[in-house]
Amino acid sequence: MICPRCGKEILDGSGVCPGCSSESASEERIPQLLPYSEGGRWGFCDRDRRVAVPAVYDHVGLFSEGLARVWVDGKCGFVDARGTLVVPAVYVGVGNFHSGFAWVILNGRYGLINLDGELAVPTVCDYVGDFHDGFAQIELEGKWSFLDMKCTLVAVPTYSAVGDFHDNLASVEIDGKQGFINTKGTLVIPTIYDEVRYFEGGFAPVEINGKWGFINVKGDLVVAAAFDDVEYFFHGLALVKSYASWGLVDTKGALIAAPVYSEIGDFIYGFAWVRTNDKWGFIDSKGSPVIPTIYDEVRDFEGDCEGDCAPVKMDGKWGYVDTHGALVVPTAYDDVAGFNNGVVYAEIDGTWGRVDSNGAFNQDA
Repeated sequence: MICPRCGKEILDGSGVCPGCSSESASEERIPQLLPYSEGGRWGFCDRDRRVAVPAVYDHVGLFSEGLARVWVDGKCGFVDARGTLVVPAVYVGVGNFHSGFAWVILNGRYGLINLDGELAVPTVCDYVGDFHDGFAQIELEGKWSFLDMKCTLVAVPTYSAVGDFHDNLASVEIDGKQGFINTKGTLVIPTIYDEVRYFEGGFAPVEINGKWGFINVKGDLVVAAAFDDVEYFFHGLALVKSYASWGLVDTKGALIAAPVYSEIGDFIYGFAWVRTNDKWGFIDSKGSPVIPTIYDEVRDFEGDCEGDCAPVKMDGKWGYVDTHGALVVPTAYDDVAGFNNGVVYAEIDGTWGRVDSNGAFNQDA
């Protein structure tokens, strides 16, 4: 949690900021209040339906960081859990509080208020967003930048567009090209890309001349921009698309699985299902086909059999294959839901039970 007053991090479970010694607004100290309506007006009650704030408002919002939005005669303000109007209803629009601040609109211009209702940023901005990871987007005279937790500009507003910070980097755009700045406002990855997406796990997708690849936080192109689309890395592998087919690359840019599959699932116990021509099979984490795409349907490898078996369906019936593709339980059941120690939990003619290694079916009691 970030302290809304000084921007220091408050450790989980602590109620006091180490920077300014102010108390954090923990959920334990804030009553859980819910909106209620009476006679066409709105107020708040607790979970036992006891009235905490009388129904005197045109409309209300949910509580966030100890304050809730309320509307009176088309104007917005905030009340606390005691019903005190902490922020008078003078604004045309307000956002919920995030990290101790909420945006407000007055005379068509945006600003920020703090939890005391004081203007931390005057209502002179084209736009101010919510704080995410300690920074908020701001637009002034058609140009974009960021505010830090002290409501200080990180960089002079010079960008035509910006994205949120991820991995301490945020996307920015100049003259139709995009790059990244760091939390100090320094342009660390030049605006040379047609489009970029946010960083996750140290890598960000980038587009050059209509093709996608990946860069790392240093700006190195680690996966060549050679694909029609890409998805984020997961356990060191990322989906990449060429035409209508998907494959896999690793973080060094090596093609682990050629883009020949209509779909690829997540890796579970080291295996991912794949689909080709409406038939299903599995590949391993090296991209090698281990179970041919011959099944009508498959499911992920299961924990009940320690990741050694997966359900497969053929001709309308389910069974199990092992990691070598051997059919260890014949595709003879209407459905299956677990296989362990030679016993499969299966459905036969609408009845669930257990089938032992000899094929004997014992109906559930």
